[in-house]
Amino acid sequence: MIRQKKLDVLIGAMCTIKGDINTKGSVTVEGVIEGDIIADGDIVFAKSAKAKGQFTGANIILSGEAEGILKAKKYIKMTSTANFIGDTYALSLISDEGAKFTGKCYVVESDKEDKTRKE
Repeated sequence: MIRQKKLDVLIGAMCTIKGDINTKGSVTVEGVIEGDIIADGDIVFAKSAKAKGQFTGANIILSGEAEGILKAKKYIKMTSTANFIGDTYALSLISDEGAKFTGKCYVVESDKEDKTRKE
């Protein structure tokens, strides 16, 4: 299980969320989320996570399954167990051997306003 230094919001392994989350903190997803997350802090998807939506955070670490759009101010990291379908927008994309990624990768500067449309 991956944990960031400070835990503000936890979606536990036995939890399913259908809806959006907007927080000034960080989010860890161990369960299921169908909706968007906007976080000023990091977003971490554990190996057990299943997510569908648009996810925007300072950094995003994906170890589980996700579909949609990932947007990070700094970096997106996909670990060896990650399975992602969709588009990524970040200053940097880090992918461990074994990670599965189907989609497009866009390099964007963090200090410029994001003009991409939500799909």
